[in-house]
Amino acid sequence: MKIYKLITLQTTSKIFISLTTIAALFFAAEILTEVRVFAEPQKAQVRYVPGEVLVKFKEDTPDTTPALIVKSFGHEKLKELNRRVVQVKLKSGQSVEAAIAAYQSDPNVAHVQPNYLYKLSAIPNDTHYGELWGLKNNEQTVTDGSYPTNNPGIIGMDMDIEDVWEHITDCSSVIVAILDTGINYTHTDLVANMWDGGASYPNHGWDFFDDDNDPMPTDGSLHGTHLAGTIGAGGNNAMGTTGICWNAELMALRAGGDNGLSTASIIQGVDFALANGARVINMSFAGYAFDPVVYDVISDARNNAVLIVASASNYAIDNDQTPAFPCSFDLDNIICVAAVDQAYELATFSNYGSTTVDVGAPGVNIWSAVAGQTYSDDFSSGWTMTGGWAYDQCDFGGGPYDMLVNPSDWCTAGTYANDADDRAYKQFDLSGLLGAGVRHWAFIDTQLGYDFFRVAYKIGGGDPFVDGVLLGGGSGSTGNEALRFDHDLSRCRTATCSFGFQLESNVSITDRGVGILVFELKTAELNSNSYKPICGTSCAVPHVVGLAAMIWAYNPDYTYLDVVASIKNGGDAVPALAGITTTGKAVDAMGSLRYINPPTGVTVSIQ
Repeated sequence: MKIYKLITLQTTSKIFISLTTIAALFFAAEILTEVRVFAEPQKAQVRYVPGEVLVKFKEDTPDTTPALIVKSFGHEKLKELNRRVVQVKLKSGQSVEAAIAAYQSDPNVAHVQPNYLYKLSAIPNDTHYGELWGLKNNEQTVTDGSYPTNNPGIIGMDMDIEDVWEHITDCSSVIVAILDTGINYTHTDLVANMWDGGASYPNHGWDFFDDDNDPMPTDGSLHGTHLAGTIGAGGNNAMGTTGICWNAELMALRAGGDNGLSTASIIQGVDFALANGARVINMSFAGYAFDPVVYDVISDARNNAVLIVASASNYAIDNDQTPAFPCSFDLDNIICVAAVDQAYELATFSNYGSTTVDVGAPGVNIWSAVAGQTYSDDFSSGWTMTGGWAYDQCDFGGGPYDMLVNPSDWCTAGTYANDADDRAYKQFDLSGLLGAGVRHWAFIDTQLGYDFFRVAYKIGGGDPFVDGVLLGGGSGSTGNEALRFDHDLSRCRTATCSFGFQLESNVSITDRGVGILVFELKTAELNSNSYKPICGTSCAVPHVVGLAAMIWAYNPDYTYLDVVASIKNGGDAVPALAGITTTGKAVDAMGSLRYINPPTGVTVSIQ
């Protein structure tokens, strides 16, 4: 049985809360006036892949011993990672905590830990260049910007990039790895700037989530493609947006989807980047447990002079008090980035830290490339509904929302029926897409352990709960908040993909039921020319990544420490960042390009 837990992506939106399937919530919805659609970020939480651990064996352990030890515990060895680390699948019903305790007792084991999950905490002639306030702030209003504060912003509050473009626009001598949810490498604004992986890697990278050579976001995630566009969308090509770098080498490393990236995928992605010449790695994600395995692989990156740029995370908290990783690792090859808005105020969602967060960068209302179009559905037509499911419009105080609800009087605090097996589904044409997924928000209140909400799909149309594929489900409550769900439909890319919801109850107690809203079909499309503005510290990171690549391309003899120093010291002093970042500065491209690290240990003698 899968059950619910609150999490937060590093990319924020109008509704901040999303959902995963690890632990139960023991809350109950009350009256309608207490229901909040636009929920504030919740407390940062440690998350990990259920049913797995990572076991690091001591260096002197014989090569055949790890497999024998894993087998002796009744577990399955999924994969041998580098650094003597083995990814292990636990036997059914065993907790991660129990497995850790068991392995810790073995003298051959140096370290054992969960497989942690990290959440996903941009004068050319390009069409949308005028929207890119972070590159040139003309006090413009960003169209469709979801972050209303300081939109429009203040003239001059930007990266000062146009002066730099007089000197350099081509960063293609520096390979940039984007460790994220994949990149739609067919996007018309990115295709010319993807890393040439040769015959070995014809799709410009690797997918460590599906373990194949195609890092396309098959779940329709826009995240990685958006980051890539900020770093290296083709510049001065009369289309879309422009990246910091007009010419680039973008390596696509898919380590997960919109529901998170695992430790195992992250370390494999970094190893791939190191083995294939990347010099800068974009890490627009964060987790809240110290992860020794990720620390080790970033240390390896340091030993290979590779720079990591990480997000500060999106919980509006102090990383000095509640560390977010990899941002808070004490390694000098990491630059940790907070998000600033269009007036260079700290974004309301951004984390900060006087000793852990280094610089600020544009992170709200950032236009960039996305994998494909997003299609909305208001539930008003085409849905087959049985039992208590119905279309309705509910007003939470800010105007009506189109919703799919069960019971039909959910908006007025009704309760669902006993002994129900209610289903609502619709058929979608997903043929010809490179990727597809569904995102929606939902209030859920069912009797814990007895009544269930489920999601499924089916190829061929019809009821997805008859010979379909169960995508997830649970029992319990999301509290008084709408939580976000992301569902992967990569295996349902046909003309007859049916997707739907089920509410099943027993004969005893009932509750408020389910209210679903903001239903979107996410896609990755061949030769996409789609763009969208989003917000988050995730969006701030690629501004710094692009700048790092530009600095290295302009100064190829720089060490990684030189690049770090030029980014930190070449920035603009910003009052809003003083005392809450290590530098008190927001990045400035021209300041970094002309920054010179003065020599040390030099004395001058005047004769």
